[in-house]
Amino acid sequence: MKKSSRVISTLLLGATLTTLSANVFAVESKETIEKKLLAGNNRYETAVKVSEKWEKADNVVLVNALAMADALAATPLAKLKDAPILLTDAGELTKATKERIEKLGAKNVFVVGGEGVVSKAVVAELEKAGLKVERISGVDRFETSAKVASQLEAKKVAVVNGLNGRLADALSVAAPAAENNMAILLTNGKDLGAVKDAAKDKEAVVVGGSAVVADSIKSDLKAERLGGANRNETNAEVMKKFYGDKQVKSVYVAKDGAAQENQLVDALAAGPVAGKEGAPIVLAGSDLSAGQKKFLEGQGEVATVYEVGGGIKTSTVNDIMKALGVKDVVDKAEVSSVKATNLKEVVVTFGMKVDRDSAEDKTNYSINKDASIDRVELSEDGRTAVIIVEGSLKNQDKYKLTVDKVTAGDKEITAKDYEFTPMDNAYPEVKEVKSLGTKAIKVVFSEPVNKVNSNNFKLDGKTFYGSVTEDGREVILKPYEKDALKPGEYKLNVEGVEDYAKFKSLPSEHKFTVVEDKVAPKVEKVIATLEKVKITFSEDVDPDTVKASNLYYKSGDKKVRADRYRKINGTTYEFYFEGDNRLPGYDMTMYMEDVKDYSDNKITETSFQVKPEVDQERPKVKSVTLSTDKKTVTVKFSKNIHNDSLDAKYFTIKDKDSKVRGIESIKHANSTDKNIVKINLYEELPAGKNTIKIVGVKDNTYLQNVMLDYEGTIDAADTESPKRDSYSVNKDTRTVVVTFNKKMDVATLANHSNYVLANKAGNTRGIPEDTEITVIQDGKGVRLVFPEYMDKDNKLVFGENYAYRLGYMGVRDEAGNFLAQHSDSILLKDVAAIVAEKYDKDTDKAVKATDRKTIKVKFTQSINKASKSSFELTGTNAEIDEVITNNTNVVTIKLRENLSNTSTDGLGLKLNVKDGKVVDMETSAGSKVEYKWQNGDQKDDGEYPTQAIPEKGLAIDDALAPEVKLEKDQSYSVHPEKKNVIVIPFTEELNHDKNVAKDASIEDINKANATLLAQYKTDIVVTRSFGSNKDVEDFTLGFYKDKDGVDYSKLEVTIMPKDNLKASRYVIELRKYNSDNEVRYIQDVPGNAALAKEQTYTAVVSEIDKTENDKEVAKKELKEEIDKANLLHNGATEGTAVGEYAVDSKATLKTAIEAAETAHDAKDATKESLNTAKTNLLKAVKTFEDGKVNS
Repeated sequence: MKKSSRVISTLLLGATLTTLSANVFAVESKETIEKKLLAGNNRYETAVKVSEKWEKADNVVLVNALAMADALAATPLAKLKDAPILLTDAGELTKATKERIEKLGAKNVFVVGGEGVVSKAVVAELEKAGLKVERISGVDRFETSAKVASQLEAKKVAVVNGLNGRLADALSVAAPAAENNMAILLTNGKDLGAVKDAAKDKEAVVVGGSAVVADSIKSDLKAERLGGANRNETNAEVMKKFYGDKQVKSVYVAKDGAAQENQLVDALAAGPVAGKEGAPIVLAGSDLSAGQKKFLEGQGEVATVYEVGGGIKTSTVNDIMKALGVKDVVDKAEVSSVKATNLKEVVVTFGMKVDRDSAEDKTNYSINKDASIDRVELSEDGRTAVIIVEGSLKNQDKYKLTVDKVTAGDKEITAKDYEFTPMDNAYPEVKEVKSLGTKAIKVVFSEPVNKVNSNNFKLDGKTFYGSVTEDGREVILKPYEKDALKPGEYKLNVEGVEDYAKFKSLPSEHKFTVVEDKVAPKVEKVIATLEKVKITFSEDVDPDTVKASNLYYKSGDKKVRADRYRKINGTTYEFYFEGDNRLPGYDMTMYMEDVKDYSDNKITETSFQVKPEVDQERPKVKSVTLSTDKKTVTVKFSKNIHNDSLDAKYFTIKDKDSKVRGIESIKHANSTDKNIVKINLYEELPAGKNTIKIVGVKDNTYLQNVMLDYEGTIDAADTESPKRDSYSVNKDTRTVVVTFNKKMDVATLANHSNYVLANKAGNTRGIPEDTEITVIQDGKGVRLVFPEYMDKDNKLVFGENYAYRLGYMGVRDEAGNFLAQHSDSILLKDVAAIVAEKYDKDTDKAVKATDRKTIKVKFTQSINKASKSSFELTGTNAEIDEVITNNTNVVTIKLRENLSNTSTDGLGLKLNVKDGKVVDMETSAGSKVEYKWQNGDQKDDGEYPTQAIPEKGLAIDDALAPEVKLEKDQSYSVHPEKKNVIVIPFTEELNHDKNVAKDASIEDINKANATLLAQYKTDIVVTRSFGSNKDVEDFTLGFYKDKDGVDYSKLEVTIMPKDNLKASRYVIELRKYNSDNEVRYIQDVPGNAALAKEQTYTAVVSEIDKTENDKEVAKKELKEEIDKANLLHNGATEGTAVGEYAVDSKATLKTAIEAAETAHDAKDATKESLNTAKTNLLKAVKTFEDGKVNS
């Protein structure tokens, strides 16, 4: 009977996003075969997963995971004892196994194997836990199998070869042996040896061909042989014998051990449960054998296929499904579907299992309409990725998702513009309510919820009074009342919780039980690399108690704490160790402290062993894209890239004509996505297939793995119309050069019929046939050299007859785009090239400093030649190192050293002139350049209006970002006069209120700039680097002032501690705001945002006495009020006229001011005395102002 035409793929690996539907591979009938994965991160955890078929078990069979020969006979024993088989190491009980034994509530453990494979220490640990342990073993594996057989009182035996390399057959027969209480006896394949007595007078089968188990053994036992040409065909014969005449409901699939024999251990763990269910175990190799296929084709009622352990070849599993009657089950490297049933999550289903790190890398996805992605979570099925967006999507609005090379085995999955429409037409529903000890309630909804407050909940009929925290689908309720959740039964009513579509949940009631929780959370699972540690706790922990500093390891006496962390869900967090804080690559102890559950139980088992996985995978290039301005190439790698690899020597970019393009800078896209590298070019890439070669780039892991060489294409599409960039005319040589802003179709530039000459009357004629037309600048320009005569009787003179204007039409770029108006013309007049009016639309200057070693100047015509002698830089000691021309109208000047700061104030650029022309500079037409500065549009006669050039030369536009200027030891200094003030110096003045006098008090200066400084403060993070903790410190921010006056290029950070602090260093970070590595608010006077600065140490800040600090604050505040009172007193006039003050009131105010000054200057002043003086002065000021004559 053929029965199924679809497969539902699910998992038994721990539920995340359990409300999501399972995968459906093909749908053609109502019947299904469910494919489930029983697998952990290793063999021990896989055995634990298999054991979850038992909710409770009195008995457990324990074997060595790496010495499985002794354990081969254990399956029938496990079935007899109704016990799962669990795995351990020889020397100590594996943590996962120990915890599973506890959870099963086991009382008895049967250890199979001698002390060499399961040590006395393991037995002692079990007995210490209160378990009864019985060891079953012999002098070797053969005798051990006989000892196990004696426990069974079996009437049937299966005889197998127990030598290494021949163990697969024992696993083939394990499940039926368990089901039929058949002992498995191990031999050397030649004779019965130690199992002779155990086999005597028993009904026997011999498993394996005659080359595996000798014919003599078969004859001695009068046994039936179940053997095939190889292990897979023997497996088929076993299944045919024991299951051929019945229809099984489930099938277990495990690796056949052909590649590595110890992979058979997964089949060993599956044996007892398969025997319990009457299910066969298919040993899966690289292909499904003919015999296995034939057996499976005869099975018509299979409902479930279990994959036991990871790494089974996908195609073999698919062949099994097809043999069972499933149609079109093909794992495809594709996006199978994209759905959004709510406005917060987009569910992407892949056609095969994908790599978790790759699938959860949010940079591998993009959604149009400016939808931002917060994070991506891969479900345990390995096929379903849930994209959580920032904000929300619009209901029933069409979106497009692009997936960029998600890794799936040796394949990559890419999808472009996959359309989907969010459709949320359902009310949010409560799926689960459970107590988190006696301090909190966890409510799980069917979808992410948005607006939640305490009024949405009633606890036992009363409006909930407490904090409400929402996190996606989960809401945590924490009552304010201490004893609100005593042990017992409760009812929670939920109503009106809103989802992102503004649908509100209908009223619902949910019963739940509160059980007193006195068990502290434990670290249940750890997965570690050198840079990241993923911690899974035994229960939900209170996120308010989780900090990066909770997790650390020791290096000598130093505690090396995590740099940052990320919450995955209520039980799982990722901690990151960066830079020098990376974990060492060996077995080590880590510590987790101060984490609490919701019952305030603090973690007590604070230490645990970790062996970080050393990342040996090479980085790969995932994608290469080009920006719309074609000057930035973005390379996305599979891994974070080391800073040392951000060097042009590792990257070569060539245009379609194999011309190497200059790289201006290479940097990470931002501080977070360090797998993305942005390559900024001096010039835009032309349309067409440009190429990129990357060699020697290394990742940011401990080993700094180096990538293999990569070569790829950068396909630059082109749809913009070309424009004339500049032109030059040399009447003496009758040469005209026209340049364009992009590469042109050479044939159209070289075509004589595309050019005409026009006289002043507007009459036109074609250009002379013998005009030399040369395409130059790689197709971006054309040079026309006209003959001396138009024809034999008509000399060609520019500006006369038919040589007044040159027109061109029909010319187009390489992509086929014509000129915007399809034609253009130029005046044939020998007009000198001069300095252009302005460099670009963003400035009124013709010269721009684009970085501290690069200055660019723009001309009205393309320049072919210039040298260092053409220019002189004023106002700086920086020397010109190189002058670069490329037949465009921009000349690049490279400096030998950096400009001393990032301000161009006082700088100028002069052009050196001889005989009225700029020295050693020529246009592309070979004419000279004049030292003049354009001032307006070109006139009809071709000339440009000009303006005066300052004596110091052309002013230079400041496009330089201000930078932090550290001390020689690369740290921040402490203010010379104020012990709790750190100085942040910049390379130039920062923006400030220019209306404040420079000699004003620092208090007045900072007050006038209060709004600006408040913004600047948000760019700065101050952290204490050592001491009792690493708390972020509160601080005030102001401009710097010392005995020499105010300095707007420096900021003062005044530490405002909550407690007394011992001497300490601090770490200051200027937070990055955008991909240009700029901060958000701090900027220079021209408005260039400052560059971000990574965490950098300060010098040691002296001990800070909070009391003393508070006193200084009070003293400062009193001084401000004294200054204001003096200002009021000095400007007041006594009298009876309107606006005057009461007679003799000034003397009273002066007395109050003097009293305040005395309090301010008192050596024994305290915070209290200063505040009292301030209060008294404010009262005196109010009294004085109340006496003012108003009418």
